[in-house]
Amino acid sequence: MTRAAACALLAGIAGAFAVADLAAGRAPRARRPTNARTARGERPGSAEPRLRRLMTVLAGLGRRLGAAGAPGDLAALVAAAGTPLGLAPADVMAVKGAGALVGGLAGLPLAAAAPGRLGIVALVAAPAAGFLVPDAWLRRRAGARGAAMARELPDVVDLLRVAVEAGLPVTRALADVGHRHPGALAAELRAAATAIELGMPRADVLRSVPRRAPLPAVG
Repeated sequence: MTRAAACALLAGIAGAFAVADLAAGRAPRARRPTNARTARGERPGSAEPRLRRLMTVLAGLGRRLGAAGAPGDLAALVAAAGTPLGLAPADVMAVKGAGALVGGLAGLPLAAAAPGRLGIVALVAAPAAGFLVPDAWLRRRAGARGAAMARELPDVVDLLRVAVEAGLPVTRALADVGHRHPGALAAELRAAATAIELGMPRADVLRSVPRRAPLPAVG
């Protein structure tokens, strides 16, 4: 790599970090209770708090760029992934827009240093990769979550059958299973029971469960 290409690479990376740092400085800080990490189940020293901060920075940057609204398939993917880090579909869309900008800035020096048409490929591929990385991350989480739910399904169904045969109404049965089983699928049933108890229409709540637990048997 020539000296000019090396300088261009460093300049592009510095520019990407500068944009992200600017967004971080302007992004509003959410107020959290002192036990917020414990409530979210974050382990000390885990990468999740750092990932949460990164997503907050990128979402703030994406909103400033005027990211488009989230399509329906992205909303379904976010639900299947369990709404990780509390990100709404609009937040993910903002992260995708910011990722495209940061990826484009980081790819500029690579495009300048690449020979021939490879520079054009790098110029197009870098922002596209930044835009698509959040989708890949969500699909990975959704796949792992679906596999875990599939393993939990027989026990959850058995507990639900016992609760219903014992005469419990639907909402009580969902809540009972949700409290008895520690898995992600039971947690979704517990959340559904809570939503019904808070006054949401039961039919709407039950229809939402398969979107967050996308297994054929759940539907």
